Amino acid sequence: MSAKQILADLTAFDSILNHRTAAPGDLETSRWLIEACKSAGLTAQLREFPFARREISVARLELKGGAVIKGVPLFDAQDTHSHGIEGQLGESGSDAPIGLVRFTPQGAVPPNTMLDAVRKSTSHAALIALSAAETVVPGLALHNADHYGTPFGPPVLQVASESRSVLETAAKNRESVSLLISSRWEQARATNVDLIIQGTDPKSPAVVIYTPKSAWWTCTAERGGGLVVWLALMRYFAKNPPQATMHFTANSGHELGHLGMRRFLAEYPELALKAEFWVHLGANFATKGSRLLLQADTAERLAPLIEALKKQGITDYQTTPFGQMPLGEAKNIHEQGGCYVSMLGGNRWFHHPEDRLATSVDLERCVSIVAAYLDCIPALINT
Repeated sequence: MSAKQILADLTAFDSILNHRTAAPGDLETSRWLIEACKSAGLTAQLREFPFARREISVARLELKGGAVIKGVPLFDAQDTHSHGIEGQLGESGSDAPIGLVRFTPQGAVPPNTMLDAVRKSTSHAALIALSAAETVVPGLALHNADHYGTPFGPPVLQVASESRSVLETAAKNRESVSLLISSRWEQARATNVDLIIQGTDPKSPAVVIYTPKSAWWTCTAERGGGLVVWLALMRYFAKNPPQATMHFTANSGHELGHLGMRRFLAEYPELALKAEFWVHLGANFATKGSRLLLQADTAERLAPLIEALKKQGITDYQTTPFGQMPLGEAKNIHEQGGCYVSMLGGNRWFHHPEDRLATSVDLERCVSIVAAYLDCIPALINT
């Protein structure tokens, strides 16, 4: 794989501005991946599945004096009533009807578990989740909605870090505010892209290469690394038939509780345990300044990838303790007792609109990671 091809793939993904599940850009991404497979002489399938898409009509907080702060609702929280929620704004944990929540960022996004804990225990009628992104990149970095379709807790409006000063003042003074969040639900179709390359040895257990393809915004560094490795391995095995049958899947629904991955597992339930192993290409490892997080079911499974990375001069990584619940879609395989190897990374622009090719992607590092995967995965599959 040349740097030129990797840059072309990243540029193609970056040119699609909205990768949210079931958005037009999500379907465009699927068609791009299918065309890339076709150019390599392979036939990938567009797998549509029904999806209830939440479209936001209104999401705003009106302050004393009429100033309005717009935001994005938490996608697995409730709407307000049609007339909204009015009352004093106060610090989270106070007796004010509307609570102001802040978090230390993880990347630019606070850990979902922290916000979930507040949502489950709070007595506030609504929450304003103030992005802590200014400690990394100012703006609005969104939370994933792990409980999409089963909302819980009070309505939550996520607002950009630029509103910190005015909101902290309003909360300190217990100013009266009005929150309105209104949505409509539309029946839509989300898409996965699935490809099967038949192995030369029918007795060899299958191997699955999988990566998410959806995200809140463009999110080029978040999703781009996984996609260029996915494409590189696809092109390699198109020219070099593998010993084991290989399943490639690129999924929608990552930001909404891994909906596309869950759909794939429902369509191929035997693969969770019968596959030799799964290769999870997670988020952010192509990002400038990213430190890798490597995950696997066993140390032996992870060792070939670590060795391949070292050959490329990449040694700045951490590992999730073996047996501990992994992050990303590796979690779905871990929960079913399957075998997996997984890579993720950090991202200053995580879930941020400015995560774009020219801003956040480290092309040289991305080329090295692609080379590492092309070094270790064919060797593992053909032994």
